[in-house]
Amino acid sequence: MSTRNLPAADRFPFWVDTIHQTMAPYELRSEHASAFHAELRAVQIGAAQASMVTQQSVQSNRTARLIRQSDPEHYHCGINLCGHVQMTQDRRSAALRPGDLTLFDTSRPFRCTTHYGDGLGFGLLLAFPRGLLPLPDNKVKDLIMARFSVRSGIGRLLTTYLSQLITNPGQYRPGDATRLGSISLDLLAAMLAHELDMTVPAETRRQALLARIHAFIDQHLGDPSLTPQAIAAAHHVSTRYLHKLFHDQGRTVAGWVRQRRLDRARRDLADPQAASTPIHGIAARWGFADAAHFSRAFRAAYGLPPRDYRRLAGQPEAVRGSSSTLR
Repeated sequence: MSTRNLPAADRFPFWVDTIHQTMAPYELRSEHASAFHAELRAVQIGAAQASMVTQQSVQSNRTARLIRQSDPEHYHCGINLCGHVQMTQDRRSAALRPGDLTLFDTSRPFRCTTHYGDGLGFGLLLAFPRGLLPLPDNKVKDLIMARFSVRSGIGRLLTTYLSQLITNPGQYRPGDATRLGSISLDLLAAMLAHELDMTVPAETRRQALLARIHAFIDQHLGDPSLTPQAIAAAHHVSTRYLHKLFHDQGRTVAGWVRQRRLDRARRDLADPQAASTPIHGIAARWGFADAAHFSRAFRAAYGLPPRDYRRLAGQPEAVRGSSSTLR
């Protein structure tokens, strides 16, 4: 949802309504209200919602009256990525620099002021029912307006994970939503527990580890030596335990690596900017050392050899007529 193509006078009212409908009712003010620029990208992941917000400087106020009017009873996890953000709730304040995270509660009065000068700032928001965060309620309440860094470790992984969910929703199936939401909350819980030296449930630790392993695999898909042994060693677990993690998800390690490589190769084959790259070059880029093996694996996964897939991907009408094969 964007104000880009709206008449200048309609942009800020549209943005106020957008925030009301997708997050919660707020009083909004901005010195740029006469020609406001903003964009919201959001994806529903189970009971949670992940959003990326790009906007000019704005002041937001969630009053007791607005809370009585409508309250989703959510926690919001805000991650500032650009500019400076000042937040206040329950007499606690958080001044967020780029790379900082904090929590706030939609059921309590809340004030937020963003400072972007004449430019645009942006950040991520993870909204979820309060009972879904797998940490004790009394501990979570103590975290409101606490400031945490997402510049490294699990916080950085959470930021990357949410960004990928929001900007590339097409790579996930609708049936994945609940699992993706659970992983997001487990990553958040693991980060908060690490910062506070708290103990989290074993399942949360397991999901956070699996998310780190998935991220590691995606970062090393082009390495032909990406084996279960190498993956296990990088995460200080046994190869046997690594296989168990994937088995519990109904997958194998090798099958997951192969599918992720094929997905990346398929994307390149459909990309007009990669049209001059030989098919064997695309295969090698994503870790397939043997072009013939790549061709067989690609055909088994998508029903077409790579050359035919690339040809059809360049013909929109053919692609629409072959939707059963071009998945």
